[in-house]
Amino acid sequence: MSKTILNEVFELLHTMKVVSSESEFSKDWLGRSECYLRSLRFKGTTPSVGCVAICASKLQHYGVVMQKVDEHKRLGALPLCVSAMTVTPTSMHNLKVHGCLHYEMGI
Repeated sequence: MSKTILNEVFELLHTMKVVSSESEFSKDWLGRSECYLRSLRFKGTTPSVGCVAICASKLQHYGVVMQKVDEHKRLGALPLCVSAMTVTPTSMHNLKVHGCLHYEMGI
């Protein structure tokens, strides 16, 4: 099965230590049950349009939040291209320190 955009987003957020598991990503970023990504992989199906829209909305929201921190203003303004993003765990840590990542992300 080929990777979906949600798999790419999960891998990026996991690398950045924003999420610790597929279960956390499914619940907090997709608004679905903790087994959602696992079920898609097992069934070989694609994610729902609504689920992708929720994820995109959250990514956009946190991009706007990043623009409010001078250090990350340029990064927050970049259009989302998951495969080409160059966010580092350090930049995410700095956002946590500045209080820009909200509790709903679980971090």
